Amino acid sequence: EFPGSPDGVWCESSSADVVSPRLTFRRFKEMVVEVDRAQDDASGKNFAPPVMGFFTPWNKLGEKWADRYLCKMDYLVPTWYVVKKAPRGFVVEGAHRKGDKVVEDLQETVTNWKYGCKGKRNLVTPRVHFDPAQWKKEDYYEFWTNADTSRKHVRDVVRQLHQEAKLLDLDGFVVDWGYLDISAIRGLGSFLLSSL
Repeated sequence: EFPGSPDGVWCESSSADVVSPRLTFRRFKEMVVEVDRAQDDASGKNFAPPVMGFFTPWNKLGEKWADRYLCKMDYLVPTWYVVKKAPRGFVVEGAHRKGDKVVEDLQETVTNWKYGCKGKRNLVTPRVHFDPAQWKKEDYYEFWTNADTSRKHVRDVVRQLHQEAKLLDLDGFVVDWGYLDISAIRGLGSFLLSSL
């Protein structure tokens, strides 16, 4: 977290040489210096690795913080979507419909995040959360491991995400598996990611 940032706001470098075991002391010092400068100068980044800014809907200051430090980030990742069980399959909660009152506001927000920093274009890639704490054991089985229904459910979720990306002009998604056992869902997880 940046010093003084509201709870729920987290920025991380996603550069392979920064998150790998090859992290050098010099690179680490650059990251620390950037964090120290965050509150002093919001006009641009002071180091090269990409920065991803996560923020949550339950933290109302997160979007204001993202607007303020827009030029320091490369990827903006709001937590807008959760995959949940519905009476007939699974839905992407948080998805919008054309004509919803909030769509215009969100389209304006996305445009600002993409083009609001002169000389660079940010990517808006909202988080899609698979929260197993909200699923029953049967839901987990139906979505991830049932040979008869799993691919259909994944295609339905991907279709909803494609519609959302088109409606809001999103650049992609960050998929958060939560605490799911990746080895148990490897094949279907790969199918989901390759379909997005």
